[in-house]
Amino acid sequence: MNATNYLRVSPSATGNAVVADVAGGDTNIPLTIDTKGTGRLTLGSADVVDVTVATALVPASLGAGPSIPNTPLAHALYRENVVKGWINFKGTTAASIYGSFNVTSLSRGSLGAYQITWDRDFAATPYAVAGACTINTGRGGFVTLSLATPFAVGVCDVQAFYEDGVTRDADVVTLIAIGAQ
Repeated sequence: MNATNYLRVSPSATGNAVVADVAGGDTNIPLTIDTKGTGRLTLGSADVVDVTVATALVPASLGAGPSIPNTPLAHALYRENVVKGWINFKGTTAASIYGSFNVTSLSRGSLGAYQITWDRDFAATPYAVAGACTINTGRGGFVTLSLATPFAVGVCDVQAFYEDGVTRDADVVTLIAIGAQ
């Protein structure tokens, strides 16, 4: 084997980080760190303050087919079970966003009816949406997908209901979405 790429570890002076990187003749060199069998890969130890990721950390995929089961291990992070968008908003006549992730806009169409536009569309429908709301100074309500509008990859239409099942504007609505992107 004629290897031209290698793992390089550079020592450092006191107070500076030791750097482990790849080097060699190729322009783009990937790095795979793997274990044997069911060996566990550990980054850091109990005294590590945090792990910094310079770019996006992409969770593993569950895969498909009989050779790779689709049931995740307990406490494992897979891209299929990561929240892809969330929103917390005021759902009265002048609906407004308190906080959100992956949301471009919010609009109130009619009494208790809201449309959330995702910043990054989902890959396909269906995706899972779960929500709750409070109506009239803290009384409970619930949020469902709107039956009046077809489910779409770029928008989510939801309806807020009072605990008696009557459509109402909500003081606070909170919603999460999970699915393929």
